Amino acid sequence: MGNRIHAVLAGENVHKYPADQIVLTSEESEIVDLCTHQEAQLVQAVFRGSKPTTTVRERRFWSLDSEWRKLWSGKPDVVHLLGDRVLVIDYKTGRGEVEHATGNLQLRALAVLVSEHWEGTNEITVAIIQPHAGEPSVCTYNREDLDRARVEISELMFWVKRPGQALVPSTEACRYCKAKAICPKAQAVVETLPATVPKESGEIVMSPDQIAHFLEVAPLAEAVIESVRGKARRILEAGGTIPGWKLKPGSIRESITKPEVVFGRFVQAGGTQADFAKIITVTKTKLRDSVKAVTGTKGKELDAQVEAMLDGCTETKQTAPSLVKEKEVA
Repeated sequence: MGNRIHAVLAGENVHKYPADQIVLTSEESEIVDLCTHQEAQLVQAVFRGSKPTTTVRERRFWSLDSEWRKLWSGKPDVVHLLGDRVLVIDYKTGRGEVEHATGNLQLRALAVLVSEHWEGTNEITVAIIQPHAGEPSVCTYNREDLDRARVEISELMFWVKRPGQALVPSTEACRYCKAKAICPKAQAVVETLPATVPKESGEIVMSPDQIAHFLEVAPLAEAVIESVRGKARRILEAGGTIPGWKLKPGSIRESITKPEVVFGRFVQAGGTQADFAKIITVTKTKLRDSVKAVTGTKGKELDAQVEAMLDGCTETKQTAPSLVKEKEVA
């Protein structure tokens, strides 16, 4: 979902096909509309009603040394420029909690990169647009702030790239890392898990503290396992070999693409509309998409219209409880 929304917002050939050919769901289209609307409001506020002279989307910026060698990089979702003021925006399309722009290290690094690219910049506003979280979070850096941030980020990058640095895997740190399949420390998490689950007569024997530790690292282990599986599939698909393993053809699934034709034949066979309705499953998401297409409504008006249609026609069931980590209280 995030990739599709970002591709449309970027307006580029991000996924090997034109952005206008990307098919979005009703919810995804609404997120795009909200992101665009909030971006326009930020531009209005930051540039005080003036139109930016330069706008770039999905461009990678590099920090260079004195000999113009590339050191490190970052790619903002969108950058607007007018004179010595810049607006840097990062879209977050999910519902997960995101650090506020004020303390967001990713945005601070992007601000440094942009200030190095446009050396005359004296003010950079960074913002996170996350429609599911409400209004954008914003932080503005002046010239002095940018100078301090450059020192901070440069020192951080020096230590990150220095050979022999400790690798400290965690669910958060490794979530988007593409090296999980080859990282020895991430692999070690998977390898050591069985040893943390002692058994007596087939029964797992663990203390609450041991269970807490296991639950803490389990998501990372699962991510590493899936990353290795993905790499194995890519090797086999490319014609490579993995001892003892091969690709099994995917399952063939048949779906009904012309329900109206099936309904006509069903009636001819003696069935009724009521009988046919009993075998049809209607999801709220697909109903919402259809109502939006038919009526042209969206947002709260669309929600109200769908809820009115569903009034008295639904039942509510609660799923089994799931494990979640308690939030730490400062």
